[in-house]
Amino acid sequence: MSVCHTVVSEISGDTISYQASSPDEGALVRGAALIGYQFCSRRPDRMTIKAFDEEIEYKILNLMEFDSVRKRMSLLVRTREGKLKLYVKGADNVIFERLSRNTDQQVINSCQEQLKTYSNKGLRTLCFAMKDIEPEFYQKWNKKFIEASLAIEQREQKLAAVAEEIETELRIIGVSAIEDKLQEYVPETIRSLMKAGIRMWMLTGDKRETAINIAHSSSLTSTSTKLLMLDSRTYDETLVKLKSFVETSRFYLEHGVEFALVVGGETLHDAFVGEAKQLFSELCMSCRAVICCRMTPIQKAEIVEMIKSLGDHIVLAIGDGANDVAMIQAANVGVGITGEEGLRAAASSDYSIAQFHFLRRLLLVHGTWNLDRSSKVMLYSFYKNITLYLIELWFAFFSAFSGQVLFERWTIASFNLIFTAWPPIILGLFDQPLSDKILVKHPFLYQEFQRTAFSASNFAYWILLAIWHSLLLFNFSYLFVGKEILWKNGRIGGWIILGNATYTYTVATVCLKSLLECDTWNVVQVFCSLGSIVAWFIFLIIYSMCYEWGWGFGVDMAGSTMMLTSIPFWLGLITIPIWILLFDFIVKGVQTSFFPSARERMVLAHRPTKYNAFCKECGWL
Repeated sequence: MSVCHTVVSEISGDTISYQASSPDEGALVRGAALIGYQFCSRRPDRMTIKAFDEEIEYKILNLMEFDSVRKRMSLLVRTREGKLKLYVKGADNVIFERLSRNTDQQVINSCQEQLKTYSNKGLRTLCFAMKDIEPEFYQKWNKKFIEASLAIEQREQKLAAVAEEIETELRIIGVSAIEDKLQEYVPETIRSLMKAGIRMWMLTGDKRETAINIAHSSSLTSTSTKLLMLDSRTYDETLVKLKSFVETSRFYLEHGVEFALVVGGETLHDAFVGEAKQLFSELCMSCRAVICCRMTPIQKAEIVEMIKSLGDHIVLAIGDGANDVAMIQAANVGVGITGEEGLRAAASSDYSIAQFHFLRRLLLVHGTWNLDRSSKVMLYSFYKNITLYLIELWFAFFSAFSGQVLFERWTIASFNLIFTAWPPIILGLFDQPLSDKILVKHPFLYQEFQRTAFSASNFAYWILLAIWHSLLLFNFSYLFVGKEILWKNGRIGGWIILGNATYTYTVATVCLKSLLECDTWNVVQVFCSLGSIVAWFIFLIIYSMCYEWGWGFGVDMAGSTMMLTSIPFWLGLITIPIWILLFDFIVKGVQTSFFPSARERMVLAHRPTKYNAFCKECGWL
């Protein structure tokens, strides 16, 4: 424990602190120091430990670092007596495979019992072994090690092959266990995400017993959850078990029994082949949760790719260590947790968070808000453009399809650029369909928003609404300013007055429509919507004077400010948007009153009135 590691010590006065590549390695070194074997210092070729106040120096000869494939690390040192010793630590299944044939079976059984006891308690286990190396053998082996270290191609594979030659006939020393504490609010977060309809998978490199214990403590499974253990050694056994588990899962689903699948990394090789892959996929998608243990980084990525291939699923992978990088990159959305395991997972992710429980707000709150806002912005953008440009179609019936346009060209170009640019932006930034407290308290709303925020029927409704509004805008505008006398002197307006009036009513209707679609109003939203209407009038006044000022353009708009002195024009500005949006208001009122969705019921339940001052379930004003 105090020798076989890559920890770096930092001495400050009489205290020694350790910098480790992983929390587990640092914990082992600190644990060894507590029982009298203190790691003191490390140089490139030497390391010093203090064993009960006696300093012992070891010469470092070769280091075979830990990786997720080998699942072990080795350090070959020369003691002060001149002996060569190989110290190895790693996963139990890897170490036991490399033990000497002369190892006492009673010692092996004792170690396995301790490992099982530790795993059942949810502790992360590790085995330690050593081996005395003969100088003659070392000389020959070291030449191969140097050649592999200097290799340009496939260096890692060659080093692993050379390590296999020396990591044999080991002598077991003992086992260790480290408590891997869960972060705060992990069980609450997992329960909330599962209530939101999200399927949870746990991919870990720990032993099966450890993985199951962690699943229980994190609320991924409960005491009533039936566990289906898939731990076969051959393909035929895996296929038989999968067929049996598929039938069992169908029975559980029919009778409402909660169940989860536990699968080992060795079995996955067979589960991904032939007929077994289809059965494995069906079984996984029917489980409440899936626990995969003894997983390598490549297997984690393969699991993610398999889930993505099963259907139209969005897969989110979250991890905190280098072993999770492949999985994070393979997922649709990758989330990395910064912390004790380093920053490699966070650097490879789409989103980086400091604590696991931040995922609850990231999905349930910001995910829901973002989905609702994005859907509204997209639907609103289609709506406002179709509303404006279909008016030209209705005008074509009156212009005998001569090609004459109703609106002046610069006003058409400025519609999306200036006059209706801010309402969708503000709608996408500030609208909150429900407060964050409600969304966190009621996770089922996450799935409800996915069902109702955007759909084919919803899109068709907005398209039909745009057609209807364009038809009303043109006909009402034609009714008010098309043929009627607009001024007291008996004059009537021409096509450009009709176009500018229709454009004014369209801008007003579209901007007020954005306020009608907002679930929450604030000063910024109201200012931007009403300010867009005011911006059109300022543009109209300035643009209509450009030709009079001798700027050489805007000849068609010259004198258009006369429209602002017409009483019918202002009467239409007051009444036409109200008449058109009154239909939308009635539809919303009828739908909310008689056919409310779960989302709308929740809004009404939390809307403070003199009869409903607070939500009893949530418990806040």
